[in-house]
Amino acid sequence: VAFNALAINGERIATQALTELERSRQAYTHALTLLSARVARLRQYHALTPTTVTQKGTLRNSAKPLLGATGLTTCEADVQLTAANDGNCSLESTALGQVTADNIDLKAATQIKMLAESKIKFREYKLKAGSKGAVASVDTPSTGTHGFCAQSSQENNPSSASNVLAVQLTLQQSDSSPEEIHYFEHDNEGECKKAKTDASYREDSPQPLAAALCEVKKTPLSSTTEKHKTGAAALSNDNAILTFLSELTSPGSKAPKTEQDKKALIHEYFP
Repeated sequence: VAFNALAINGERIATQALTELERSRQAYTHALTLLSARVARLRQYHALTPTTVTQKGTLRNSAKPLLGATGLTTCEADVQLTAANDGNCSLESTALGQVTADNIDLKAATQIKMLAESKIKFREYKLKAGSKGAVASVDTPSTGTHGFCAQSSQENNPSSASNVLAVQLTLQQSDSSPEEIHYFEHDNEGECKKAKTDASYREDSPQPLAAALCEVKKTPLSSTTEKHKTGAAALSNDNAILTFLSELTSPGSKAPKTEQDKKALIHEYFP
């Protein structure tokens, strides 16, 4: 009788566990899908964000139009923009620390830190142009300092050149500091914070991912202890086991109500 009761209860727990596992699987799958989409977007942004500017192919021209003006003496250069190719999206650095399972507590987490969607944009640049001396005397492009033109014999010695035209394109500092995206609506508990579904909605943005991770957090995998290891005292408070034992002992009978009868039934089969 005791083994039958444990077997029936085991089947019930297994069915319940499978249902919870399927619910958890759906939550985890959804979160992983959004996380993969976010990683892909950040990798694309990383790959297309220039980190260096290289000027080359400097030319000096005369009688050129520019921005509506005509007859200008110009110093121009080709510009090559290059992005870093390390592809590191793991935030592993001296400043931010290393992201590993040892220093991340998913159970305690109530927020994620991510680059805000508003910060994913084209990097800004600054263009500087300058001249000194007699511009009409500027006749030679530099072969060593691109974007620099000067009078013949001065073109490769910028610091001492007296007649100069120069232009330079530089990168502006970009803001890549992450923002805190909270899981919950209030006080780090209760209802998960819903992502806005207006025209700004993107499935690969931080808010939907935070909502998905919140759902994962709220659907933990259940853990159980085998009934025969819990002891008689715990079993006497287990309504399912008491019901199964009563039914198997006397079909149609109800589980005992009093503490004394519960303990007596348990001790009969689990001495």
